Formats: sequence, structure tokens, C-alpha cells
Amino acid sequence: MNDLADAAPMAYDALMALIKVPGSKRAVKRRRLEHDSEEQRSLPHMESTLGQTSAMHRTQLSEGAAEAEEEEVHADDPFELQFQPESAWLDSSMDAVGSQAFDEVILAGEKMRYVQRLPQNTVPRNFTSKHLKSRLRGKEHLTRLNVNKTILSNSLFSYADVCFTDAAHPSWPALRRIYTLHIANHVLKARDKVLKNNAKLRLAPTIELRDQGFTRPSVLVLLPTRHACLEVVNEFIARLGAEQVENRKRFEDSFGVEDDPLAGSNKPADFRAAFKGNTDDAFRVGLKVTRKTVKLFAQFYNSDVILASPLGLRMAIGDEATKNKKKRDFDFLSSINVVVVESADQMHMQNWQHVEHIFDHLNRIPLEQHGCDFGRVRQWALEGKSANLRQTFLLSQYDFPELRSLFAKGVNCAGSIRSAVQYDNGAIDRVGVSIAQTFVKVYGGQTPADEPDARFEFFKNAVLPRLKMTMSGAQDATLLFVPSYFDFTRVRNHIKEQEIECETLSEYSTTSETTRARHLVAQGRCKLLLITERLQHFRRFAYKGISHVLFYQLPEHQLLYIELLRDAARTQGSLPSSRSLFTRWDALRLERIAGSTRTIKMLRSDKSTSPDATATFEFA
Repeated sequence: MNDLADAAPMAYDALMALIKVPGSKRAVKRRRLEHDSEEQRSLPHMESTLGQTSAMHRTQLSEGAAEAEEEEVHADDPFELQFQPESAWLDSSMDAVGSQAFDEVILAGEKMRYVQRLPQNTVPRNFTSKHLKSRLRGKEHLTRLNVNKTILSNSLFSYADVCFTDAAHPSWPALRRIYTLHIANHVLKARDKVLKNNAKLRLAPTIELRDQGFTRPSVLVLLPTRHACLEVVNEFIARLGAEQVENRKRFEDSFGVEDDPLAGSNKPADFRAAFKGNTDDAFRVGLKVTRKTVKLFAQFYNSDVILASPLGLRMAIGDEATKNKKKRDFDFLSSINVVVVESADQMHMQNWQHVEHIFDHLNRIPLEQHGCDFGRVRQWALEGKSANLRQTFLLSQYDFPELRSLFAKGVNCAGSIRSAVQYDNGAIDRVGVSIAQTFVKVYGGQTPADEPDARFEFFKNAVLPRLKMTMSGAQDATLLFVPSYFDFTRVRNHIKEQEIECETLSEYSTTSETTRARHLVAQGRCKLLLITERLQHFRRFAYKGISHVLFYQLPEHQLLYIELLRDAARTQGSLPSSRSLFTRWDALRLERIAGSTRTIKMLRSDKSTSPDATATFEFA
């Protein structure tokens, strides 16, 4: 009896040692449980003192794993193929991507074509099904898509990089349904895989299961305004069919408005769509997904999805120039699997450098541990290959060089697909009024870096002297459109040096300044008005008293060209006209305005290297 009494405390201590989690592993356990729902965290975790699991324990573990939907894992599931790739496929794909060895395939769509690029020497992955989670809502929309959106959705669900440059505002609802369904499917599959593996590890703690990144956030959505974020979040919640949404009222108060400032406005439809509701462009919000709940305003490191504006996220990342490195934090971007950039054209007008800054900080090895269980981190992530398995989805109303450059930097081993819109009829065919339209080709810029200087020299020597002479006897004003603020400053300073009377307006002009300048032009008291493209993008003014429009460079947005020419045609007096300068580096802008067929002919005249040489094309 004495021996048994002495042994009892020792047995109790041994049992406590089995149950107790060592202090060195608390962070690991906390990291594992971050992926569990609130309900699963409350389940008892019973341990057998003899190292064997009882039947009751097995039942409870299976019930705990039931939160993960009991769906069979298919070998051709795009999620599994992308994030649990065979090592041979990954190595050969990375070699091809690194050496820029791609096979290109042209796919035909409606009034556009798609350029698909696949890494060479790799076996194409055939997806017989998207294998969407059963709980997702709105899957039936995928069966009612047109040819263009069908090609887009198939590429998107296969985790290839996608750049779609025909995302005009009428198509926003359909496009949002497609990509929110995709990211909801991705989040649920990632979460279910972790939950199932958690249950397996409780049964067999020594097995190796790699199913996570360094940090929890796996999806990043960049949006231009708070209103756009509000609509995307509502769409995402609808796709999940969440029973409860935490902090919803706070979210609606922060991202919505009681009265739409553009209600009843006569502004163009695309402007009303872009600037509807809350137009603040500095925001960020994290979303956490559990079995029945979506939590808004979750901390980034506890979030599955991060939605932000480029400015808002850059403020969170911090500036590289700051002396206090502790204030910078971008580790939450280390394990992003899917990036969506909606309305890239609007971000281009805001500040494209913010977008580039964010992409430069994606998928870096984190500087701190953040409670990461490195035993669960995927091997390719540990090897620094996360960018090679990250999907990028870019949406824009039109194509532009910075967008192409960003897309071309992608190194996704699943390949890429890019839309190329065919403009059978350019903007010149849709002006709808009688006005002479002249296009003047400027030579001399042999590289994109040389082009601004060549354009300015041509304007200074050939265009401005002629403009100065015609202004002296003109009844009506000339509007000089300069897209770039850098060029705007340069042209403005030169006009002042020439002592030419001129009013100037930019995106930085105050309301009183814009009102005064437009009034002077309308009254005929000013013969030259200089404006920037960003001014028109953010204000969308109509101008009275102008009969001539001079485009220093063509606008990115073709509707601006149409609207300004219509303003000139409304003025009674002189015959309306427009004159547009372009170089071979303006091919994308020119194609939207002149049309694809005309653009080819206009660019083929590129034979002279003289800075004074020109080629003129006139259209009625």
C-alpha cells in the first residue's frame, strides 16, 4: 500500500505532463488554432494516458473535422494542382518561366482575342471541372456567361494570371460575381484543408502535413473607392451565404453614404458609376471567414481576405525612406495566393506607383515569425517560390503600358492570359457631330524615354507658333489637352515664357479657380485654356466657348476625346476642329480613338528620324 501511495503523485505528474502544452509550443498551437472556427475551439481535446485514442476520442475528432465540408478531393482540382504541385512539374515550369520560354496560343472571343501563354516543356493541366465548394451561392451564373466571360472564368478558376481590358462599368456586376465566387472558393478550400489536417495531427502528431503559408491572409483585393469595396464585400458575403456578419453596421457606416452626391447628376454614365457613393480612396479592411460567420475589420494577421485601396495599403506598409524600420510592416502579404486589382484604370489616374509598391512587397519571406508553425508551411513557400504560384487578376476599362508592364512581371507557373480588344470603330466614328479631326505623327522619339522631349520640341517649334498666330484673330477659344502633369508643367512654363495669355487648370486646381477659368473662356475673354487628363477624370467638366481642341497627347480614356470634340462642335462661330499629336509609343491610345485598322496604317509611316518630320491624317 505504501508503494502505491508513493506512486500516486508520480502518476498524476506524468499525466499532467502529457496533457500540458509546453511553453515553447504555445505559439505553434495558437497558430494552428487560428484557422479553427469559434465552435471547434471549444471542443474538448482528450488525450489517452496510454498513448492510444479511445473510440469516444475518435468520434469527437471526426465531429471536430466535420466543419470542413466532407467533399472528396479530386486529382484534377485546380486548387490542389496549384498549391500541392508535383515537384517535377513545378521545377520544369519554373525553369521555363525563368528563361521566358512560353508557348503562345490565340483564343478567339467576341470582338477581341485572348493571348494565352503557357510555360514550355510542361504538360498542360486539363480541368474537367472547377470543383466549387457545395455551400457557395450563385454558381449558376457561370452557366450563363458569354464567350468572353467564359474564357475569362475558365482561366481564373485554373489559377492562371488574367488581364481583362474590357471591364466597362456595365460589366462590373457580372465580373464581381465571377471573381468573388473564385476567391470564396479558394478561402473555403484552404480553410477546410487546414481543419482536416488539424484533426489528422491530433490522431498522429508525428506526421508531416504542409498546408499553410507563413501568415493567414491568402487573398488581396485592391479597389479604387470605399463604395467599390462596399459592393465587393456584399457580393463576397452573398457568395458564402454567411448566416452572421460581425461588425456589419460599422462597415456600412464607414463605407456607405446616406445620400449619393451624384444622384440626379447629368454627368456621363461611366463617371457616375466610378464616383458613386463614398469616393474616399484611403481604406483597408480585413475579412475573417469561419463556418457560419464572416467577421469584418479583423486584424490583418487573423484575416483570410484583405480589401484595400492602393493608398490605404501603402500607408499600412510604410515608406522605405522612413528611419524607423519598426513602423514598416508587410509580412501580412507574404502568403498571398490570389491578387485582384479591380478598375486598374482608375488607380492609374490616382497614383500607379502605389500599386507597383504593393506588388513589390508581395510574397517576401516575413521578417518576423508571427506565431507561424513552420512545420505546416508549404515547402515551395519555404524555398521562396510563393510568387511563382500566386495568381494575379487585373481588370481595367482599357489597356495601358503600365498595366502591361505589371502583368508581364508575373511569374505564375500556371501561365497567363491577356485580352486584346479589337476596335473596329474608334472614337472618331462615335463623335456624332461634324468636326474636322486631324492627327499629326511626331517622329524623333526612338525610345519611350526620349519621347517626351521629342514631343515637346515639336510642339515648341511647329505647333505653338501656328497656334499663336491663329489665336490673334479667333473669336473662340482653343482648349489644349495635356494628359501628363509633368508635360503640363513644362508646356505651361513655356507658354508663360512666350507671354501668351492662358488659363491653366489641373487636378490640383480649387473649385474657385476652375469656375473662374471656365467663365472667362465661356465669355470669350480667354483664348487658350490648358487642362490635364486627371482634371477631366475627376471633374468631367463640359466647356463652353471653345471651338478648337489641341491634344498634346491623346487621352487614355476614349470618351474624353468624344466629349471634348462635342463641346467644340456646340460653340457657335468658327468651324470646329481638333488636332492630335501622336508618336509610335501611343499605339494603345491611338487604337481606341482611330480604330485598330486605321492605327496599323498610321503607325506604318514610321520611317523618318528627323524631329521636324510629320505625317498628317485627316478625318471628317
